[in-house]
Amino acid sequence: MDQELYQLCKKLFLKCGQFENYKSLCNFCASQTELEIVSENLEDATNPKKLVEINLLKFLQTKSTENGYIILPFVKALIADCNSGDALHNELNDLKTKLEKYYENQASQPKTTQSDQKSYKSIFDDDCLKSPKVSPSQRTLPDNLKLFKSILNIDFDEQQNQVIEALNRDKIGAFLIHGLQEHGQEVLVTRLSQLSNLRRNQRQPVSIKMGNIKSIDSLWHEVAQPFFGSEQRALDYTKGEIVDKILECLQTQTVIFIFFEVHQWGVLLNSLIEDFWCPIIEKASLNKTHLVMFLIDNQAKVGELNIPWVADHNERDYPRKPLCLNQAERFTYKKLQNWLNAIDVEVPDKLTAERLMQRPHLGIPERVYRQICIECNSKWEVISQWLIL
Repeated sequence: MDQELYQLCKKLFLKCGQFENYKSLCNFCASQTELEIVSENLEDATNPKKLVEINLLKFLQTKSTENGYIILPFVKALIADCNSGDALHNELNDLKTKLEKYYENQASQPKTTQSDQKSYKSIFDDDCLKSPKVSPSQRTLPDNLKLFKSILNIDFDEQQNQVIEALNRDKIGAFLIHGLQEHGQEVLVTRLSQLSNLRRNQRQPVSIKMGNIKSIDSLWHEVAQPFFGSEQRALDYTKGEIVDKILECLQTQTVIFIFFEVHQWGVLLNSLIEDFWCPIIEKASLNKTHLVMFLIDNQAKVGELNIPWVADHNERDYPRKPLCLNQAERFTYKKLQNWLNAIDVEVPDKLTAERLMQRPHLGIPERVYRQICIECNSKWEVISQWLIL
């Protein structure tokens, strides 16, 4: 979805009484048959603005068999709840018309067929980070690497499935990973980079912290270094030559770009897409390799970023614009319990889902990782060395 339409949704939803608080929003959705599918997945927030930002993505990304994306029946329900003479009623009607036109345009684009798609589970089972299951009697206290690999498997299944589905459609992928600080974005991107179809023939990912980059020219210079071998040599090449070198590598190797701290780039983010990403993908012709870009936001500012993105990989502008993955959230009790039931490493009995949900951990991913390491006689600072940073 383009930023103009997304911002219009935010603006109008803030005017709606349903977003005054979490309870009002939940009650409204639960009362609408068409919205029941999303009512149980709504997230609470500290104020109406945050409530809109968090849950707008859920409306954009949740599908209903009969009605397509939930956003359209949601807007129709808002209209029905307004007085016909109100200005908001007219504004919501205009929004509905724009959404209908947008999704009609999307529907005219080619879709991924069922035969094109592989099972999420089969791909996940092939992931090299998965270790063989052993009986409890055979388990020993895990070494750091094995513990790290186990931690990677906590939650984030929804985001992984979004990426797998997109990569099954196209060998070029662009993804926006976002959430608050300490919510595991670095762990998530590390896990995604280890998907079996990306690990095949993968060269070392190009990882750049955008807070250190002040211009698009500086970005090209940073990107060039791992392809040309030294900082000085990279300065000698033009953008066109750098693109050609990347395309040459793609003939035999999967190339992954990871840009951290994208929230610090402000107005330059659009240049990242238009002046860096697009010139590469417009020339890329892939057979057995992949070209992937991950953008990492650690401030949950996806609604404020000056960057175009899409809510679904079937949209026409994907992968030119990145797919906005579901926001990284706190772990739930159920997710932590599922992980404890499935892990192939030995952990002490006192390490329970209940404990990880209590203060000061509260299910916050990085706090959970640290506590798991402590209970297993290790340190997060030690095993996090395997993160892609």
